[in-house]
Amino acid sequence: MRPTLPPILPYEIALCSWSTHLADAPSLHAALNRLHLRTLHLALGPLASLPESARPAALNQFLDNPLLLSAGMIAFPQEDYRTLHTIRATGGLVPDSTFPDRRQFTLTCARLARQLGLTLVSTHVGFIPPASDRPAFTLLQSRLRQLADDFAHLGLHLLFETGQESADTLAAFLSALDHPHVGVN
Repeated sequence: MRPTLPPILPYEIALCSWSTHLADAPSLHAALNRLHLRTLHLALGPLASLPESARPAALNQFLDNPLLLSAGMIAFPQEDYRTLHTIRATGGLVPDSTFPDRRQFTLTCARLARQLGLTLVSTHVGFIPPASDRPAFTLLQSRLRQLADDFAHLGLHLLFETGQESADTLAAFLSALDHPHVGVN
């Protein structure tokens, strides 16, 4: 049973767990204390990558620890951030060759987020194509709508990382997607 925790304050700074290279609750709690922070944005991949038999114990570590969790985050295996070219080719939900596995990984992370009591999960969805590239634009929309519907059934909102596309492209994409469980981190 999760301990009763104080509310997260508006605009409270959270430590991104993936930047610490720590994955277990006690180590992350100690890192927060050293930094005089209360709130954690938790990488869900380390939990999702555990064997199913090991997940309950790891989840209980988080549920029994007085960590304030602001959101979950999903990073995908094999994403390559070395250059803009490599992340365009390997990032998020865009590459056709990795989408089926990444969809399943995202759903596993979403279920873990729900078990942790989170309502927000962020991820890099990939480079959003311009509306003029109608097939790619529509395909990514379809993928995000599918995941957003799955997230909605779990009581979650899907937030995506952005910044590489123009403001016009992002606005057109969000307007066309028009899903109440999608936002931008």
